[in-house]
Amino acid sequence: MYLHQRNFDAATECYRRVIQDCDSLLQADARCCLANVAVVRGNFERALRLADDGLLQTQNTLHGPILGVFEAMFYNQKANILALLGRCPEALQERSRAIAAVHQDDSAALEYPYVYLTANAGFRGRDPHHPKS
Repeated sequence: MYLHQRNFDAATECYRRVIQDCDSLLQADARCCLANVAVVRGNFERALRLADDGLLQTQNTLHGPILGVFEAMFYNQKANILALLGRCPEALQERSRAIAAVHQDDSAALEYPYVYLTANAGFRGRDPHHPKS
């Protein structure tokens, strides 16, 4: 809500409270949203650092199939930020990491279809609904 209202300080505070007070899944989402705030503000280098931090924290706190889904979310986010910075070869590497992460266990993607679809969209010329086709 705050982000859509362009109230970036309130959005940042809200996401920080989630990181401090909520479970690991919500923390991962909030870390991704913090990086989005930095992108909207035009601070792409900060956004990249926040995405890197979010990825590291997620890898340290989540386990099992859901980890791959959230790894894909952060790799995809990093790819988008790198593309905004004009660092396209690095962006493509991160996008490849996103695809590999989400394919570790495709069943987890059923819970988080947005991550699954964005990690697959437009790459390898495959239908995102059937990644092994």
